[in-house]
Amino acid sequence: SQFGETGVIEILLEGDQQMTVNDQGEIKVKDTAFDSEALNYIANPDTPFMITEVEGTSRFLSSVLLNTFKQERAIDQLNWSILATQDADEILAPVRDQQRVNTILGLIVVVSAGIVAAYVGQLIAQPITNLTNVAQEVAAGNLDIQAEIETQDEIGVLAASFNDMTKQLRESIFTLEQRVTDRTQA
Repeated sequence: SQFGETGVIEILLEGDQQMTVNDQGEIKVKDTAFDSEALNYIANPDTPFMITEVEGTSRFLSSVLLNTFKQERAIDQLNWSILATQDADEILAPVRDQQRVNTILGLIVVVSAGIVAAYVGQLIAQPITNLTNVAQEVAAGNLDIQAEIETQDEIGVLAASFNDMTKQLRESIFTLEQRVTDRTQA
């Protein structure tokens, strides 16, 4: 029986021979091309599969001893194995395709996260930058400038407090100048 492009299911006879059936239904028996490690696995399959080189090609092997459901001794004692083989490239193609898709999706997620992080960082930093510029103007002597209150969070509260402080400073200086003028006239 065949499956996929390179998959074959065969019966391995005792004595290291393979029984195959071609497309015309003819049964053929031939010597196996498996090495001793593969033959040992086929005779005693302790894992679901193994990977081995067969005629210069990396192939997956999966084997199970041929047994009947009704415990037919004549068949069960033959020590035949059912063997499925398939090229490693063909069997691993979906895994490679999935890895490629996962890599592309991972890159998309990383780039998207970077863009979102840059946007959120800008959104958070912009009000602080604006308040810093206003503070520098006030430090330079411009008491008429007011900080824009862009948000209602802690930065907005800080901007409102800064505006109150600037207003009080402006009023204090005006009051001080007024006193100096009044005393000068007196």
